[in-house]
Amino acid sequence: MNYRFYCVCELEPICPEVVPVASNIKKRYPSEAYVSIAGNKNKALIDQIATVSKQRFRKKLAEVSSSEMKQIGEVIKLHFGIID
Repeated sequence: MNYRFYCVCELEPICPEVVPVASNIKKRYPSEAYVSIAGNKNKALIDQIATVSKQRFRKKLAEVSSSEMKQIGEVIKLHFGIID
């Protein structure tokens, strides 16, 4: 499966957290969240979160909405067992 990588949450200015985004939305697992990228429905694969150097990014392709970021944050908390 081909993944597109988008920076969905920048926790540190030097090393942002990156979540792969997949276009196959037939089934959503608990570690995934739906997002809209360039008008297309995709899913963010939270269980594959990674930290990369900001220098590896060429350009900003898209942004997720604040409601989608909130959903991604909730999935991250669930996935890593973080309790409010």
